Amino acid sequence: LRIDYSDNANGEILTEGEATNYCTYSKNLANDDNVSSGGDGSGTITRNYSTAPTGNLEASRFEASISNTSSSSNYALFGFDESGAGVVPSKSISLWMKSNTGSSQYITLYSSRLTTGDFDFSDSGARGIYLEVTTEWKRFTLSGEYTGGASDFSAILAIRGGGFYAGSDNVDISFFQGQLEDALSPSSDITTNGSVQTRAADTGITTGDISHLINSEEGVLEAVISTNDTNSSIKGISINESNGGATLNLVSIYFTSSNITARVYEGGVNVYSQTYPFVSGTYYKVAIHYNNGTFKTFVDNVQIGSTTSSGSGFASGQLKYLDYKRGAFTNWFRGRASYVKIYDSANDY
Repeated sequence: LRIDYSDNANGEILTEGEATNYCTYSKNLANDDNVSSGGDGSGTITRNYSTAPTGNLEASRFEASISNTSSSSNYALFGFDESGAGVVPSKSISLWMKSNTGSSQYITLYSSRLTTGDFDFSDSGARGIYLEVTTEWKRFTLSGEYTGGASDFSAILAIRGGGFYAGSDNVDISFFQGQLEDALSPSSDITTNGSVQTRAADTGITTGDISHLINSEEGVLEAVISTNDTNSSIKGISINESNGGATLNLVSIYFTSSNITARVYEGGVNVYSQTYPFVSGTYYKVAIHYNNGTFKTFVDNVQIGSTTSSGSGFASGQLKYLDYKRGAFTNWFRGRASYVKIYDSANDY
């Protein structure tokens, strides 16, 4: 499992599906050296100007200005392109940025190939968002549905007039780690240096029987989790009997396309299921209590459901493994977990 510190100084367990960064020089976008300008706009880029989130001197500087903000003909922009991507309906852009001036600055991120998404503006065939770039490093993202052929998708960072105008006539910002992906939600950073890179899917499964740590008859499975993956596949965490095998006996928490679900199987029979709607990227503390056939679900410390099943509960030692998947189901958990806890008594929580 990977430990990620970008959202939490204490680190989080991060598991994601396979992902590819089609931007071939991610750290400083060195394959896109030129700033394009028009009208009264001007701009420059300085490589290895500032300290990146990695702690190394490898972030680039973008300085740009325009005088007349009423026309989109006045601009200074910088673009980075995909290399070798397929023709797919979904695209996402991500880029780390911070202000170099000691105060917030306002800039635009857009693409001419996105058609449907959560945009702030649409102008001259381009769709994008207005960004407030503060003095702290932040990862900005833009996603949407895509029309176009292979290898012609690009991201544009700009100070520009007209409908593109975000609020600053002059900008001085640092940027780092550009990413272009064939997915509606960007994955975590994938570093490239001259070629497209693919990160393999993460998996997480205990390597042995931990039944001595799990009270099968009663207990609580609790996790603080979030996901940006809103496809319909089951993405879960479970304590179970079969170590990824047949779904016979398990206690599970998982995401689907729109809900968090708490579910219990006894002897291959679904004896308990409770759902709760989630917002992509939001963290939830989810706990499922099990106690000799009685089940309760809590989300952010509020009980949302309970039931007494027709089953008899689990036998001593029956729950043996902790998996970052839901038993026999093929989809691994995709998201971030601040922690996963197993309590050995339903009364401890």
